[in-house]
Amino acid sequence: TMKRIILIFGLLALFSVRSVLNAKNINEVLGVTHTGGKYCLTKEPFIIEGAHKIDSMGFKTIKFFLSKDMASLYPYNSEWELSKDATWTEVVSSKYFDEVFKMDFKTVVFNITDHNKQLAKKNANFSKSSKEIGDLVKYLKKRFADRDITFIIKNWEGDWILRGPANKEDKWAKVPEDVKKLRCENFIKWINSRQEAIDKARESVKNSKCKVYHALEANKVMVGIDGVVSVSNSVLPFVKVDLVSWSSYDGLKSAKDMERGIKHLSEMHRNKGAFPEKQTVMIGEIGFQEQVANFDVAERMKSIYDKCLEMDVPYIIYWEIYCNEPKDQGTRSKSYPMRTTDEMKGLWLFRPDGSESIVCKVLKDYLNR
Repeated sequence: TMKRIILIFGLLALFSVRSVLNAKNINEVLGVTHTGGKYCLTKEPFIIEGAHKIDSMGFKTIKFFLSKDMASLYPYNSEWELSKDATWTEVVSSKYFDEVFKMDFKTVVFNITDHNKQLAKKNANFSKSSKEIGDLVKYLKKRFADRDITFIIKNWEGDWILRGPANKEDKWAKVPEDVKKLRCENFIKWINSRQEAIDKARESVKNSKCKVYHALEANKVMVGIDGVVSVSNSVLPFVKVDLVSWSSYDGLKSAKDMERGIKHLSEMHRNKGAFPEKQTVMIGEIGFQEQVANFDVAERMKSIYDKCLEMDVPYIIYWEIYCNEPKDQGTRSKSYPMRTTDEMKGLWLFRPDGSESIVCKVLKDYLNR
């Protein structure tokens, strides 16, 4: 009967998702970001508070943003004591990261965007920034030589970087072809320079259990499929990189869109690096604005997460533990006064009143499978 057929297909789908979960623990595949939230719930230094929250839920993957001004991203109850020209190694060897590294995370993702606005330059040079990345890799591999931990270093939302001030579709369409070509060439140079520095640093530190990989992140993948000049079609095919990351808001209309985007990125990732899994496309960012969404968030999220798991995506990292986007965009850069629940768009696991979000409950269900 039709009911039996539906039941069989349902069990097969569940089995395919389960088989993925068994290959790598679900609590390592699923991760959460902590950066730039507009409220806190305790008196702990903010970066530690968010990390504790993510750790206590059982997630083994976490993502941070690294900045030369960490106080702007993690301001509450914090004294960073870092100079404005601190290196990435100095940032991650600071006292707050010492506390974070005591937690039982298996994968830590660092968002580092250091192109230094050079994409428009004819003589762009990325040797200084790449050396700093290489030094960070050496530091991590030496510091965690006896710990089975993975670090991923990546840029944030590469298509916004590629487009620069012409970020909207109509503005990007009007940018002259020679300008686009130069920006793509410099982007390729930047990513290849980073990957080479990471490769060399990895090779220079022997006998370390710590693994470090490099990811290139795209965020305008669906228009890339349609032929618009983008990171996915004009940068990714021409770089060697360990992983491809997708900040996937443009693929969240349906599981079918998510599948199309992942397949496109996978096809464009022609020159693979050291990442050992067959699927090299990770979801570096995914989030739903619960307070303004006009669809069933839990239902949409589950269909998309199930599709990603079915496709063996190695990481799916939710944005984020505490929401960073107020409904009033004019106040987005301000950390004070701390926001109330009603003032936020709802990209969160925990609301300013401390209650759990819809997404928090969905993710808990996955962790408990």
